[in-house]
Amino acid sequence: MDLQGRGLEIDLDDLPKCDIFKLMKPTPSVGQCQEFLLKISMISGCDYIQSAKGVGFKKAIKLVQTHGYDISCICKELIKTGQLS
Repeated sequence: MDLQGRGLEIDLDDLPKCDIFKLMKPTPSVGQCQEFLLKISMISGCDYIQSAKGVGFKKAIKLVQTHGYDISCICKELIKTGQLS
């Protein structure tokens, strides 16, 4: 939802057209985009998972871009930096 309470429909087939994915070379498939968003949501927190200390959406993106989709590797990095216990 936006600040006015309006919902936003996301068509998963259109994910690769989003700005963040346009920067990735080669352009990711729909499945890769979904995996990327899932990992970012897990790291930055959502309704079901508390975020790591000081980790928002932008930091989560950088972590996934740096460490790939390996959540255990990302968690080890966050533990090492004191952002996750």
